[in-house]
Amino acid sequence: MSSFLLLGPLAWGHAGALIEGVNPIVDGDDAGLESSIGTFWGDRWICHETVTTVDSIILPRVVRRGGTWLASTRLVQDGREEGETVYRSTDGCDWVTVEGLTEVPVESLAFGTDQVFAASSDGRVFRSDDDGATWTLKTTFEAELESVRALDGLVAISGERDGDTLLAVSEDGFDTWTEHSRPDDEFLHAIGESGIWLAGNGLVVLFADGEAMTYWEGIGTVTDMDESSAGVVQMVQAQQVYVDGELTDLPIGLGVEGPYLAARVALGHPALSWIEDGEAVPLLWLADAVGPLECPEDSHVGATCPALWVDLEPRLEEFSEPPPDTSPPDSTPWDSQPLDSGPTETGEPDPDPDPDCGCSGEGSAALLLLPLLLLSRRRTS
Repeated sequence: MSSFLLLGPLAWGHAGALIEGVNPIVDGDDAGLESSIGTFWGDRWICHETVTTVDSIILPRVVRRGGTWLASTRLVQDGREEGETVYRSTDGCDWVTVEGLTEVPVESLAFGTDQVFAASSDGRVFRSDDDGATWTLKTTFEAELESVRALDGLVAISGERDGDTLLAVSEDGFDTWTEHSRPDDEFLHAIGESGIWLAGNGLVVLFADGEAMTYWEGIGTVTDMDESSAGVVQMVQAQQVYVDGELTDLPIGLGVEGPYLAARVALGHPALSWIEDGEAVPLLWLADAVGPLECPEDSHVGATCPALWVDLEPRLEEFSEPPPDTSPPDSTPWDSQPLDSGPTETGEPDPDPDPDCGCSGEGSAALLLLPLLLLSRRRTS
């Protein structure tokens, strides 16, 4: 799961931010997209202002299971209501505060089979037994917790403690747990059928049956990964995408969840894709979004999002599926092509010799924000 930082005037309302897909949101066989400008479910949009202040610069973390949504603003001061960081919705329209997490800086949320877990940056682990409506403190670590993941009955949390990575694993909803110390650059990314997946600088580690084994090494920094029917999907430095250790031609990604990939829309990729047989099947082009989620006017979405959509909609038009290339292949012999096109007829140099270079405009600005994305995904030393 990834996150995204926005700066300065770009932060207002989030709907005015630079546009990027950030992370898939998976609920059973359905999936949506967390983006820098809001949450997309199908072709409908939910603005972040349903849960955040209008001047928040850190995107919320959003999860969904069985139709129940949970969102954390992560910073206490960024919540829509004073002191509240976690909001819950059963219809996507109204987002209400929950009981037991007031003034808690919840950094990560994860649905298990019958329970939900929250990890806070001040070291606390909470559990909910009613789909996130009420929460109970299970334990407190002397650590800065960053990530919680759950699959079936297995739950794991990780965070920074005394310069190393704390990994705590439980099989009974954190009634009891075991602690492990890992190198300080490792980060908990996922739990899959094979075990618990951590990754550091140049290393992917599989933790199973209390033992750690090196799965992959000699690579760049892994920024996100997951294990699913698509295989073990890793993204290296938010650029190249690997599956089972092999480099692929999949779109340049920002987040992966199960077999779903959130890709760089500023580089002409679909915002959300399904990975099948090593290929990306597009599920969402942002230009195809039709508007805010259909909600009553007095709901949080109905009262907030439509006004923001007026300005956002025209900005999404450029993020559409490109038309098929029907031009004939270039048959000009290579030795008859000019080495230098020279000046134009006006005597001026070609103003844009490579219009697809991404050297200017919103795509270029988004590239400048990639280091911020990496900082917000994982801690820095």
